[in-house]
Amino acid sequence: MFNRNKKSGALVPALLALLLLSALAVAADDARNPLDNAPRAAAPAEPLYLVRCWQYGRLLFEERDLALPPDVVSGLKLRGTDRNRAPVFVADTGSSTCLIRSTPPARR
Repeated sequence: MFNRNKKSGALVPALLALLLLSALAVAADDARNPLDNAPRAAAPAEPLYLVRCWQYGRLLFEERDLALPPDVVSGLKLRGTDRNRAPVFVADTGSSTCLIRSTPPARR
């Protein structure tokens, strides 16, 4: 009943392959990245510190919002936390003592 031509039987898979290849070529040429429109996660802010140093009971200096390199923080002798569980460090330089506390985040 149905007369199938061998040429038309090979034509359909060839057309499907051609359509697939052209769709892949268009997708490869598309410079847009769907992840570009995704919201970016906020980068963790580098902790800022309040540094107070005393010598013979007198305050030498007080500096706020200092960023300390990780090697400085790891080299400190005494580490602890305050009542808010924020890090507190004590550095003894021989002639002076410094208290280093993390600066609380600014309130909005």
